[in-house]
Amino acid sequence: MQKSVLNLFPVPIFTVDNFITDDERNSLILEVENIEHKQHSAFTNSSFSTHNLGINFLKETSCPGLFQKTSNVLNEFASSYGLSELKISTSWSNIQNSGSELLDHMHPNSKISGCIYLNVDEDSSKIYFHNPNPYVVFEEYVQSTPYNHHYYWLQPKNNQLLMFPSWLKHGSNNEKNKTDGRISIAFNSEYI
Repeated sequence: MQKSVLNLFPVPIFTVDNFITDDERNSLILEVENIEHKQHSAFTNSSFSTHNLGINFLKETSCPGLFQKTSNVLNEFASSYGLSELKISTSWSNIQNSGSELLDHMHPNSKISGCIYLNVDEDSSKIYFHNPNPYVVFEEYVQSTPYNHHYYWLQPKNNQLLMFPSWLKHGSNNEKNKTDGRISIAFNSEYI
């Protein structure tokens, strides 16, 4: 008798540690700190973003080649996910202060979304990805397995790139950020 477990509907998350150098990181932090940010509905408390201000941060940054480098890795992920070639459609910077939360949300009108972490530490809020299976909450499980998690979290690291399908709900799961000046650059993509 042959038995097997089929993983029918896995959800890919793509991470690249040390995607940028420390010099690039420091340069990007200075750029983020020197542009106007406004409060955004995806965050609570003392948090600010350039989202919806008409800034395509990755395209306009002074770090040479960052837009193209990010686009190349985006398309590597898109290919492994089975998608056609994509382009970065929007990108923005975020600044969170202590006590803020990233509310659970998705990125409509985008195929793959991503984030580059510039200023995070062990006190920074994690990013939680919620299980897209709505029925996972209906059972009382006797043990935790990869098949019954309600969510999965990652602790962001400086210089890390993280990408995920834009439909995947994510946020800080009501966890308060404890880092002043938690800085990230986020982006969305669309078909070319």
